[in-house]
Amino acid sequence: MFADAIKLVSQFTKHLIIFQRDLNGDVTGRVGTFIILNKDGWCLTAAHLLKPIPDFAAKKEKADEYYRRRDAIAADPKLQPNVRQRRLGQLPKPADALTHQLYTWNFQVAPGFHVKADPFRDLALVQLQPEIAANIDTFPTFRNPELELQPGTSLCRFGFPFPEIDAKFHEAENRFELTDHSQIVPFPNEGIMTRNIRLTSPDGTLQGDYLETSSPGLPGQSGGPIFDRFGTICGLQSRTLHLPLGFALDPADSAKIHNKGIDAQFMNVGIGPNSKTIVPFLEKHKIMVNIAPVLRDVSGNKDGAAA
Repeated sequence: MFADAIKLVSQFTKHLIIFQRDLNGDVTGRVGTFIILNKDGWCLTAAHLLKPIPDFAAKKEKADEYYRRRDAIAADPKLQPNVRQRRLGQLPKPADALTHQLYTWNFQVAPGFHVKADPFRDLALVQLQPEIAANIDTFPTFRNPELELQPGTSLCRFGFPFPEIDAKFHEAENRFELTDHSQIVPFPNEGIMTRNIRLTSPDGTLQGDYLETSSPGLPGQSGGPIFDRFGTICGLQSRTLHLPLGFALDPADSAKIHNKGIDAQFMNVGIGPNSKTIVPFLEKHKIMVNIAPVLRDVSGNKDGAAA
């Protein structure tokens, strides 16, 4: 059902990697997904994937402060060698301190990129260099926000889950290296749209419209498209909720299950802002994208080719 749609969305759906190096020299990599919107290099992703950017300054300062204290101890001529060694060994390393961080976009390094984010609705626009779109002929079409997506509509999600990032940092060259590219492969999973959800911020000032799917979003698919069988973008993967099933169990059976390491049972569902939230966000920032037309039958009722 989704073979042609997946072929379509794979043209403009790419992966991002967030590399980080801590004080111990350990390197980690986190994978997400983004959508290339147009030839100008504007891209759409989930805002939570960009949270490490503002967080990095504080974590880098913790690393720098550690180095300053370490160097001061090492350079103190008043300390005996054994005292110096003991103090260096006792100097605590902040667990969340980072020395380096880097984002790559489809294996490309952007020297600087402009971000417009809406953290509550988990949407973010990133302007990369136009070269990111150089080889793309087809850009996404978004579902018309005038059309209500009906429960039971078949949907598919696309992204880059299950990555095992094998990376290292070359200190002399001040750069990260991804040593194995083979783990970063696209993966679709399908389901149906189950519910339309409207969320409101705690202070009541913000609202957002979301869709829920019967299949979960997987780590690495955040920021990726949720689309129908025509490849029309209906939503953007944001998070996965774990809904308790609430099955009543006999107390004796419950104890047996608990002893086997099985507790409460859940259904995992995907959540993402839908086109009623995405399209106004794009329009607010004057980003030109394709919007599916609203079709009307002879009676004047609205319909969409992507319904």
